[in-house]
Amino acid sequence: MEASRAMLLLAAALFSYVATASAAKCSMHGFCDSKNKLPCIYNGVPKPVTDESARTIMKEACGDYFAIHGDSLCCDAAQIKELAKQVKALEELGLRRCEACYANFQKLLCNMACSPHQGDWLRVIHYDNEPHEVAEQAAFYVDYKTLRNLYGSCINAKKFLRFVPLSFAYCGQDYHNCTMNLWYGALGKRRSGLTSLDITYEPV
Repeated sequence: MEASRAMLLLAAALFSYVATASAAKCSMHGFCDSKNKLPCIYNGVPKPVTDESARTIMKEACGDYFAIHGDSLCCDAAQIKELAKQVKALEELGLRRCEACYANFQKLLCNMACSPHQGDWLRVIHYDNEPHEVAEQAAFYVDYKTLRNLYGSCINAKKFLRFVPLSFAYCGQDYHNCTMNLWYGALGKRRSGLTSLDITYEPV
C-alpha cells in the first residue's frame, strides 16, 4: 500500500512541478488530420473548453481535471473524446485491478493530451510536409523516477501473472524478457491505442 502511494505521489509531484515552473503553453491543439487523429502543431496558450458534453467526458476520463488545471487546456472536444477511448483501453487491458498502475497511466495520458503546460515537456519532432501543420511524432520528457515507477507499478515480478496481457501487448511474444525501454518503446506507438501520434518517451 505504501509503495503504491509513493508511486502516485511521484507522478503527481512531476506534474505539480511543471504546472508551477512556467506560464501555460501548448505544443499541440485539435486534430488537423481528423481521419488519422493526428493533432495540429500549436505553439500557443491553452484554449477554453466550452463544450459541455466534452467537459463531462473529460471528468469521466480524467477526474476533476478542470478543478485542478482550469478551464483552458491544450486539447479540444474531439481530442477529449479520443482521450476517453484511450483511458477506456486501460480498463480493457485489466489495469483496474491495480490502483497504482491505472492511476499513474491515467494521469500520464490525461496530461500528455490536455495539460495546459504541455509545451514544457512535449516537443513535436516530426511533422508533415509544408506547411508543417500536422504533428506526426513527439518527444515526451518525463522524470526518470516517474517512468521507472509507472513501469514498476504495472510490470511487477510479484504480480506478474496478473499483468501478462499488458506486458504481452507491449512486448510481444517475448514478454518474459520485457524491459522498461522495450515497454515504453511499444507504448509510444500509435498502434498501442493509447496515443494519437507516435511518442518517444525521454527520461530526464
